[in-house]
Amino acid sequence: MFEVSKTDSTILVRLLEFSKRHIHYDVFDAHWDNPKCDRAKLTKHLKWVVKNGGTLGFKGDLFCAMQGKYDPRASKSDIRPEHQNARYLDSLVSTAAEWFAPYAPYITDLCYGNHETAILKRHEVDLIERLAEALRPHGFKGVVGNYAGFQMFTVISGSDKASCRLRGYYNHGFGGGGPVTKGLIDFSRTDVYLDNVHYTSMGHVHQLTSDKTTVVKVNERGDMVSYDRWHLRSSTYKEEYKVLNGYHIEKGRGPKPLGGWAFEVRRVRAGDKVAIKMTPICLD
Repeated sequence: MFEVSKTDSTILVRLLEFSKRHIHYDVFDAHWDNPKCDRAKLTKHLKWVVKNGGTLGFKGDLFCAMQGKYDPRASKSDIRPEHQNARYLDSLVSTAAEWFAPYAPYITDLCYGNHETAILKRHEVDLIERLAEALRPHGFKGVVGNYAGFQMFTVISGSDKASCRLRGYYNHGFGGGGPVTKGLIDFSRTDVYLDNVHYTSMGHVHQLTSDKTTVVKVNERGDMVSYDRWHLRSSTYKEEYKVLNGYHIEKGRGPKPLGGWAFEVRRVRAGDKVAIKMTPICLD
């Protein structure tokens, strides 16, 4: 069980009746409505999280939404039959609400990616807000999040609950995701201005990478302490390399891994202190 709320910058998730562990999966770049989306793999991963009593966040580009009238990228070959109608954007929301309904009670947040913000800019239609409202009758009790922000998990279990917090920063992503760095260099950029977070997660460039850095600081007592910071880059569910035609191929881009990073939250005790330990889990 969980409760979720939101400030201007932070998604707050309270894990209730916490026992040994909790699984959370932030899904980036599902591109669910694109014919190239591997829905079988997406379904497998979502069902695994739900089966393990976990929670789901959607951190942008749940929709591809590129086939609108005024989108210069539009291609009739990249639209599913159920969306080939005069109410294209409406049909995206209604079909997505039906498809994601079984997962609605487990979703903590729905956030924006560049594909959703492009629709908002061009068409003045908010796909994320509309999907959130459509999922509420199916049990969605989460929040609509920003393109980027902070995410805090708090374990509600025992008298020492206040000390059990996991702090993270998410950003749907930016840049082109160089073929050499595979997007990891972006974490070097965000580490310059981020403080006191246990993980940073991004998507957007369709790479599946992880990196762990150990951070050292001095606490208020003057003691040197260290903690681990994970950098997680989740990929996509859109397979663009099976047909050697189109934008992806013309730009010389290679095949991309499918899937993303979930993480396990565990409550650990070290002496008289209690904290949350985070362990990434690769879903591919």
